[in-house]
Amino acid sequence: MKIFMLRKSIIILLLLIVASLGVTKDNNEEIIENVGISETVKNPYIGYLVIDKIKMKLGFYDLDNSRNNVDYNIEVLKQSKEGRLIIAGHSGTGKVSFFNDLIFLKKGDEIKIIYQDKEYKYQVTDIYKEIKDGDINIKQNPQEKILILTTCDQIERGKQLVIKAILIS
Repeated sequence: MKIFMLRKSIIILLLLIVASLGVTKDNNEEIIENVGISETVKNPYIGYLVIDKIKMKLGFYDLDNSRNNVDYNIEVLKQSKEGRLIIAGHSGTGKVSFFNDLIFLKKGDEIKIIYQDKEYKYQVTDIYKEIKDGDINIKQNPQEKILILTTCDQIERGKQLVIKAILIS
């Protein structure tokens, strides 16, 4: 009987801890409240890639963060510059294959970038394949602000899928 009561008490305590766990975001910080103890933890992501059509929400890191690497996460490429954001990710069967569902995107679909509490909406304007050689040919009108997503092509070996989207708001 005492063992049962002890187990029941532990379960109730665990439920109380889980129920009292609250997370709020403010300026890239998360406040974690756990049974009366508050602790501030720095959110490691500087932004999020959101594609509602394929139920994707992926955080990305600062260019200089060691986790900004396709072997851990999606990667913001250093070739990104003002008006052009390039994000690469793996597709396939590995545990870091975050871009598998990009093949379901079509022209006109919406992609969002959330950065510094501001949402940027992009519209897919071009989807094409290139030889996977480390380079991507990007055609960009100087007035356009674009987002490029790229991954290995799952259908044609040795090719990469490139999705170009233009900032709409």
